[in-house]
Order: sequence, then C-alpha cells, then structure tokens
Amino acid sequence: MKRSYVGRVLAIEMEREDITQAEFAARCAITQPSAWRIMRGHIRLAEGTLQRITHCWSDKAANGRMLIAHLRDEIQRAGYDPEKDVVLTWPDGRTAQSLRHQDLDTIRMLDQQ
Repeated sequence: MKRSYVGRVLAIEMEREDITQAEFAARCAITQPSAWRIMRGHIRLAEGTLQRITHCWSDKAANGRMLIAHLRDEIQRAGYDPEKDVVLTWPDGRTAQSLRHQDLDTIRMLDQQ
C-alpha cells in the first residue's frame, strides 16, 4: 500500500528527531493507534490533529514540511497529481520538491541549505 505524503514525511521527521511512533503520539496528544493510522494514510486528518502534527516539531521547517505533505494529500484526494498538476514553493521561492520514495533525500537536504 502506498503511504500518504504525511506518512512519509512523518517517518523522516521521526527519524530526524530520533523518536518512536509512541513518542510522536505522546508529543501530539494522540493515541499510538491513531499515529499508526496517520502514518499509513488510513485516516484523513481532522483539523485539530493537523494542527498538532504541524506544530509539534522542534525545527520550524519540519512543521512546514508536514503542512506541505498534508496539502499534497488533499490535492491527490481532489483527483489531481500533486507531483505534476500543482507547483508548491517555499517562502524563499524555491520549488518544494517531490516526496516520492526515490526523492526522500530532498527533504533531508532542506535542512542543510
């Protein structure tokens, strides 16, 4: 099963901060089973949950990456291809790169620039 964009970015941010799924759930005040479902794209994020997962990271850029991932998921749910039909850019004008599995290193690279 294909993970959601949110699920893929969550995995990277959890790895970056060296936290477990249970620690992520506690940080966001959600249950561990809910964290598992979010990571696997089994549920659509409620507004409150979205706010918690886009404000829980120590790195502000990580919060932005989570929000962009959510937007890409919503674009896909609307029937568009978030990789080709919409161009998302960072505030500095750089294009937000693809989050496909082969491009995950792009997200890691953002913190090094």
